[in-house]
Amino acid sequence: MIVAGFFYTLELTTARFPDIFINVALVFLGSAIGCRLSGLAPKEILFFSFHGAIMSAILLGIAAIFAYILKIYLGFDFMAAFLSFAPGGLHEVVVISVAYDIDPLFVTYHHFLRVFFIIFSVPFILKFLRKKK
Repeated sequence: MIVAGFFYTLELTTARFPDIFINVALVFLGSAIGCRLSGLAPKEILFFSFHGAIMSAILLGIAAIFAYILKIYLGFDFMAAFLSFAPGGLHEVVVISVAYDIDPLFVTYHHFLRVFFIIFSVPFILKFLRKKK
């Protein structure tokens, strides 16, 4: 993934996934989501959906701000940068990027870097905040 991201960042390649693989991935993603929700009461689904919608709106706003900054100062495509910063799983953002004809490897590479940075920086931030108290 790192090598593919490197080649796409330098615009040395522009490969595209075959549509049959994308359709199979969509079927598996839909099945996985349906399996996670089975057995939940409608009240629980509404409770989690409400809180998820609030957090999604906040995170999408932050993603839009950073994507706009990257577009202005570095010339990135707004939609590709926005999708790279958008909340969600790696598989979901890749499927969305393919559906809207946005470079999926660009989105994958930058989304992976964002998640990697968050996972490895949060313990240090929490350690720093605990020392302040």
